[in-house]
Amino acid sequence: MKLMKRISQLFVLAFLAMLMLWSCDNELEINAEYRDINVVYGVLDPSKQRQYIRINRAFLTEDNAMVAATIADSSNYPYMLNVTVQEFNKNNQLVKTYTLLTDTLEKPGGVFSVGQQPFYYFESDQIFSINSYSELSSDTLYFDPENYFKLKIENPVTGDITEAETMLLTNFNVTKPAPYNKFVSFIFNNQAAVEMKSVPNGKVYQAKFIFYYRDVFVDNPTDTIINEIVWDLGTLKSERISGGEELYFSYIPYTFFNIVKQRIPDNPNVKRYHGKFTENGRVDVQLVITAGALELSAYMDANKPSGSIIQDKPLYTNVTNGIGIFSSKRMVTLNYYLNALTVDSLRNGSTEYLNFQ
Repeated sequence: MKLMKRISQLFVLAFLAMLMLWSCDNELEINAEYRDINVVYGVLDPSKQRQYIRINRAFLTEDNAMVAATIADSSNYPYMLNVTVQEFNKNNQLVKTYTLLTDTLEKPGGVFSVGQQPFYYFESDQIFSINSYSELSSDTLYFDPENYFKLKIENPVTGDITEAETMLLTNFNVTKPAPYNKFVSFIFNNQAAVEMKSVPNGKVYQAKFIFYYRDVFVDNPTDTIINEIVWDLGTLKSERISGGEELYFSYIPYTFFNIVKQRIPDNPNVKRYHGKFTENGRVDVQLVITAGALELSAYMDANKPSGSIIQDKPLYTNVTNGIGIFSSKRMVTLNYYLNALTVDSLRNGSTEYLNFQ
């Protein structure tokens, strides 16, 4: 999970930051007096009904830090924190106060303890709006994207308070491929582009195509496996955060067939069918565009691998009396069928040996 990956990176940075506080002077105490420091990771998305926020604590040990990191109590509080999120409208009026509850999600691996990990969450009790693009695609929002949110964490034992705030990202406009169109084509070998406009407070943008297909085993037609291929179109940054800037994710449509040949193995024991079935019908291809707020962009920059031999990097945080990130993103998913010419090429062109029906 990307969320878990970001959390692990954040903990590693916090751990390294604490290592820098150690001294080689044998006359000094290696560890200062212990103080709880909240490590926060929360990225709000108005298209999700439930919003998760991960809250842990930084730790310091005189023993093996890598061993201590695997112990849940090292980074998890043994008691509940008092966590609230206040929602304000653009006129700075308080709309609602959410008292966060707890849930657990699976953390598959990494430096820190694995297994079920505690999260705080809040959720909307209603749908704010639904924007229908076509019979295949709609965009449901559970929160007003023009509102902003303030996070407050109170430690009931120490009395310490940690705070942060973030704006949400408003709707953005995708112009190509047209959202209202039901079909997408990959048969041309000339340059094309996903075109959109940036949104206020948005800084970083990612786009990808996801192609779905089904493997049906010849000897057992009821045995079907749904697969997907992700075609990453890259990441762009807007020059400003005021919105309305034209952004272009360039690609060569026919590359689709090269990717299919590279990633789908030849298997004479299966018949293949394009698409997967959802409650709204079949979906062949999804275009997924994600926009990240300015703070999230800065956090990603601070945590990306360095190309320099100088490895010292600043620890980015927008959290007061703590470390971490409290920001927002906005995801739009557009669903398409493959058009007839693309389907024909998939069956009878260079991918004929893959046995698409």
